[in-house]
Amino acid sequence: MEGLQEEHEDVILTQKLYESLGITSGSTDLFVLISSVTSDVAIRFFATDVGRPYVIADEDDFRPEAELNVVHEFVHHLQQLHFETAATLESISKNADQTAAYRALMEGDASLSHLLYMSEYLETEEQAAAQDATGITDVTAFLAAPYVIQQLTLFPYVEGRFFAIELYLRDQDFALIDQAFEYIPRSTEQIIHVDKYDSREEPVEVVLPDIAATLGEEWMEFDRNTMGELFIRSYFESVIGVETATSTLAAAGWGGDQYALLENEAGQTVFASLIVWDTEQDADEYYRAYQELVELRTGGFWEDFEILGVESSLALATTSQYAIATLDGLVTVNVLSHDLDIAATTTEFLISAFSRRMPLAEFGSGVHQVNIDIQPGTYRNSDSSPGCYWARLSGFDGEVGDIIADENTDEITMTTISDSDVGFESKGCGAWTRVDN
Repeated sequence: MEGLQEEHEDVILTQKLYESLGITSGSTDLFVLISSVTSDVAIRFFATDVGRPYVIADEDDFRPEAELNVVHEFVHHLQQLHFETAATLESISKNADQTAAYRALMEGDASLSHLLYMSEYLETEEQAAAQDATGITDVTAFLAAPYVIQQLTLFPYVEGRFFAIELYLRDQDFALIDQAFEYIPRSTEQIIHVDKYDSREEPVEVVLPDIAATLGEEWMEFDRNTMGELFIRSYFESVIGVETATSTLAAAGWGGDQYALLENEAGQTVFASLIVWDTEQDADEYYRAYQELVELRTGGFWEDFEILGVESSLALATTSQYAIATLDGLVTVNVLSHDLDIAATTTEFLISAFSRRMPLAEFGSGVHQVNIDIQPGTYRNSDSSPGCYWARLSGFDGEVGDIIADENTDEITMTTISDSDVGFESKGCGAWTRVDN
């Protein structure tokens, strides 16, 4: 019962987020809606709390599709035994985007396994029967649900499967998938773009300041979390259109984000998000697409609105909500509120607080954004014994052309990261420490 209560509380928070963004209306009971959607598409599940798989099937008429469902859920059981997936899910439960990415890994692994099982152990007629059976399920509630909910529901099974197949095909075995349970995906971006996972491109950590303290005692923050590329892409597609260039470009190049939801004693809410992008072009594409999205959703029009310290800022007013959007280099800020002054105060506070965040002068392995994660300058590493590789990068596309300079060495080394560099990648080099400041 405690688990169900926690799940219901999480859904209430999500409902407030969806209402603020116009995904659902105030009359929608999201808990009932999600329950209906999942019951439409779920004929099997693995109970992580008790470590037991369940499959809905007729034991007197055990058909090929039921056999595949058993295989699928048995793989989840093996995942729990070997990788303690329940503990991992608990450890990342405060990051909705990484949770979606990890579930995509789990479902992708299980989906690939049951496909391989079907190919090897079922006769041709049984395979056809199993595939035909997938089209019989009643998905009325799923199709009636908001598009964002549909996409978040499907993502682990669809794009998670593509991710697992990509890793499997490289060596025709599960070794790389097993490794993915050790170095787990950090974001849905790494599932959508497998090269981002390959390069270990970590999301930028964004931590919003205490907005409630600035707005006053009557305000309370009741949620903060990460949207991620999947949610942003789905949100834009739900308003602007599926697979449009605008929707795709709006989410691509995501670097990291955090949003906060606040509520006052009168039940009024404030939504505030800050997103860091890989490049200024990515930030600009999102900024322009967001303007189109809000205009289409509300019927309002943007006007210039001065926010000190940013290169561009706009405001839009409707009868029930004010929106402010800002762009400054790699950073976009979006605020929604019932009151323009509150929206402006929140925006200015976020910009001021985030601009004071200093990039690091000491860092370790991984892919880092220059001027966001790390400072430019001259650095010395601490340990090259594992075999040190470093690269200065002009972009994060995973292409050879992105490499400005690189080195493989077993010796302690020094390198200078330029202010114009976009990123820096390091593997097996220990800690890098800036030596010229």
